[in-house]
Amino acid sequence: MLVAVLRSGAGVAGEQLDGTVFCLQSRGDLAQLSYLQRDGRECWKHFRGTSFFSESAGPVVVLCEACAGRRALGGDRKEPCVFRLLFLARMLSGHVGPPLFFSFTSVFLTCFRPFSLLFPSLERSLPFFLCTPDKNRKKCLRKLSAFFGLVEGFLMKVFLCILLLSLGFIWVCGAGEVLPPEAYENRTLYPVIPTYDRLPLLSIGVLSDIQYADEEEKSRRHFRLSPGKVEHAVKEMNANRSHMDLVMHLGDTVNRDIARNLQVIDSLLKQLQFPFFQLLGNHDFLELGEEHRDHVYRLLRMPARYYSLQVGEGGAFLLIVLDGTDLSVFATRAGTARRAETNGMKHRYRHRKNMLDVNGGIGEEQMQWLRMQLEYASKQKMVVLVFCHFPMYPYDDELNLWNDVEVVRLLSNYSCVAAVISGHTHRWEHEQLVVAHKNGEFTIYFVKFGGIVQSPFTSWGFIEAYEKELHLHGLNFGRVFDYRLPIRGVPGGSVLRKTTRVLSSGPFIRRRRNVRVISRCGGDTKWLRNIIHQPVPNKTVGRTENVSSLMWVECVIFFSLVAVIALLRLMCRKNRRRQSKSVSVRSRGAVH
Repeated sequence: MLVAVLRSGAGVAGEQLDGTVFCLQSRGDLAQLSYLQRDGRECWKHFRGTSFFSESAGPVVVLCEACAGRRALGGDRKEPCVFRLLFLARMLSGHVGPPLFFSFTSVFLTCFRPFSLLFPSLERSLPFFLCTPDKNRKKCLRKLSAFFGLVEGFLMKVFLCILLLSLGFIWVCGAGEVLPPEAYENRTLYPVIPTYDRLPLLSIGVLSDIQYADEEEKSRRHFRLSPGKVEHAVKEMNANRSHMDLVMHLGDTVNRDIARNLQVIDSLLKQLQFPFFQLLGNHDFLELGEEHRDHVYRLLRMPARYYSLQVGEGGAFLLIVLDGTDLSVFATRAGTARRAETNGMKHRYRHRKNMLDVNGGIGEEQMQWLRMQLEYASKQKMVVLVFCHFPMYPYDDELNLWNDVEVVRLLSNYSCVAAVISGHTHRWEHEQLVVAHKNGEFTIYFVKFGGIVQSPFTSWGFIEAYEKELHLHGLNFGRVFDYRLPIRGVPGGSVLRKTTRVLSSGPFIRRRRNVRVISRCGGDTKWLRNIIHQPVPNKTVGRTENVSSLMWVECVIFFSLVAVIALLRLMCRKNRRRQSKSVSVRSRGAVH
């Protein structure tokens, strides 16, 4: 916001402005006024305004008040003080979701010709508003009052349109309020997630990047809203997703200090009526002593740092859960073999732009384990889904796994791999990689789920496998997404067709879940005992942002602007009445 008040003592009045102003620049409280003299020479003057603010905030207001002479203003030196107002306002009140904003630009208020000295090219935009000192002042004020009326009417129409859009948005999203438990039996807080009349062969609920912390919002990450959004996801899954096999969280359960913040989220996740598994993320290790880094997976109730699950009727699916923090700066202890391997990988791939300390890599031991799991799945003709906190493809993403190229090359050697699921980036994306295999072409889908923490609106979804395609659907920042990805070239199609069942109608029935940990690796067998759980502050958590409060802000901004315009109109009317009275008094004196 730029507010400049130029007075006669500021060094810009009188004969110093003998020319045409064409530029007004400011930095901090210092401004530069550039103008052309009559002989064509370019001059400029520096001055300090009464009030200056940063220009990046939006509104720009320039108040020019000068007791200037004939050469500066084209009027008589005995002319009274001139008040000029150049009002360039652009007020943006953007929020996540539909942008609700007011944009008021190029509103010029003036009583005399001098505003043409500032930004003369804008005179053509308001030709009806021009006046010279030779014209009637009363007529000019009448035009000014009419202009205020037009602006006020236009703003009222804009406000009514925005009000209707806001009400519609609140009606669709439920104003961001958490509904009572009984409301989840027949409806959802957000738009209805698509369901189908066929029972999927595999159904996985997916959460990503809860990242809870008792901290203020930062970088559009709403840490304190995460519990409320997790509660919504848990209730929705329990009420309407009885056919699910398991729920998978893609890492970053907390933002930092896991011993202190995990209790809030863990109490909500325990309400799930499904087997729950999760991955290690980079934020799970922040502000944790090195002596405890090897035991974080036990705090998260994980079988191991990386493991595999055999899921589905007949064990048709193999879920491979990788530890992307295996080689990393934040998850390894100094002086250990893993730290030495971490330093070696950082030096070997130092030319890659994804070699950031917030990312991690997969060590040689885990790569050998992954190769064994893929060999087993290929021999058993199973469909493989790989889960890793860090994305792997496309390669040009700076938030990728350190050795993404090597891992994708390994996965490409096995046609049983259907998809790779990841988080970390907090944004929803999906890519596909078509691989030419000796048995023919097959496709690997790389899917990134949106982070729960990244928006006031929730993000979570489902992965459901059918005999010939994968269905990805859910919520991404409160908006429904629904994708159907064909499975190409994955062996085991005969097994999938044998286990397909079609329901006649009604909700999905609860089925017997067959989830079995067939391999786990990484970590020791001792339980973590020496982590001190600090008590969580007794504060209200889980608040979801109420959209109606945002509308109140819009109303206050709008009515404040309308009040200012109405006040200026009133001042113009009083001035006009005063002028008419003075004219009548003069006419009477002339008659007498």
